[in-house]
Amino acid sequence: MRCSKPATCRLAILVLLAACAAAPPVKAQAVITPGAVALLANSTEPSAAQMLRRALVDANPDVRRLAARVVSVTHPEVAGALVAQLRVEQDIDTRAELVRGAMLLGGANALPVVLPEAEKAGPALLALAQWMARNQPAAFAARLDEWSEKVGTDYPDELRDAVVIAARQQPATQVELLPRWMQQAGAGAWFDTLVGVYPTAAATAERDTVLAAALSSARPSITCSWISFMPAGARMRTTSSPYWYRSPVTAVLSAPNSTAGACRMAARTP
Repeated sequence: MRCSKPATCRLAILVLLAACAAAPPVKAQAVITPGAVALLANSTEPSAAQMLRRALVDANPDVRRLAARVVSVTHPEVAGALVAQLRVEQDIDTRAELVRGAMLLGGANALPVVLPEAEKAGPALLALAQWMARNQPAAFAARLDEWSEKVGTDYPDELRDAVVIAARQQPATQVELLPRWMQQAGAGAWFDTLVGVYPTAAATAERDTVLAAALSSARPSITCSWISFMPAGARMRTTSSPYWYRSPVTAVLSAPNSTAGACRMAARTP
């Protein structure tokens, strides 16, 4: 469309250009760095919460991850933004940190929201497993089979650590928890579990029951871990009979087809 009055049109254009020149430039938001987020841990300024909300949705997963940690430790007022980000987070390590933060802030009340999100990725599920091992050992024991299947073999050390935490936190769970773990753990993981749960030679009823099950296991790797863990008669004491362990171990080792042969295969036998 052509302007019917060129002079008027030129004036309008000049006025528009002048207005644009006078308008203040749009200020871009500063880039958030992990260091800047870390400094917010000790800040009590109202702007700290606002910046943490921005950091939780930042494009950089390192920034989001650190923001989740800072919020969970020193800025509980940002808990809502943390949970909202958990529902949409795609980075698996950041999701795990968000799970830790949500459970630290909300405790058992956060489980209905956190559980379905945690089960989407291994690290996040392990973060929840460790919280539950510390705070609800019996519930952790009940979920071990399901969670072990979800985690698979990618994180054996982390899942073993959760088992040890639960078993030591509430010894009464050992009779149910450890035989379940025995069916899934490799030789090294099972031996490390025994050492973690029973760091001394002191006998308990729970330990006796668990080690009896290990001795009768059909898996050579489990039997050999038992023998390595309890090598001397003096350390085979039980709450019921000091002779109980000595006899079956001696019988196994002195049999024509000695367990020593099975033990040499333990590393290759699941």
